[in-house]
Amino acid sequence: MTFSRSHTRQMPRNRVLGRLKAGEMNKTESAYAEHLKASQIAGEVALWWFECVGLKVAAKCHYYPDFMVMYSDGRIEIHEVKARNSAGGYRAEDDAKVKLRVCAEKFPFPLVVVWPKQGGFRAGWEREEL
Repeated sequence: MTFSRSHTRQMPRNRVLGRLKAGEMNKTESAYAEHLKASQIAGEVALWWFECVGLKVAAKCHYYPDFMVMYSDGRIEIHEVKARNSAGGYRAEDDAKVKLRVCAEKFPFPLVVVWPKQGGFRAGWEREEL
């Protein structure tokens, strides 16, 4: 049995076709890591880790945040890095937004979404605490 192209599942153009291997950063995450390194040199950030923890959201549902950041005063935050959307906010699928909201309510540390400001990585980072 053969199927024509119209019968195959089409991915929307804005969806990622494949994931990077665990521990590999995409371009936006790499740029944010550079921002964290600069913040560490400036003394604002004490330590940071990439993909170091997994959080159980529900049965068979886990969330693996991009960064855990410890500031010089000892505060710890979870940072999720997203791309910028055309409206100036961050771009995320609905299921990812639900996971983020559930984690923000369930766990006792701040969960922050960061995305590049207008003009790209060099212009800085927007942030929204959930």
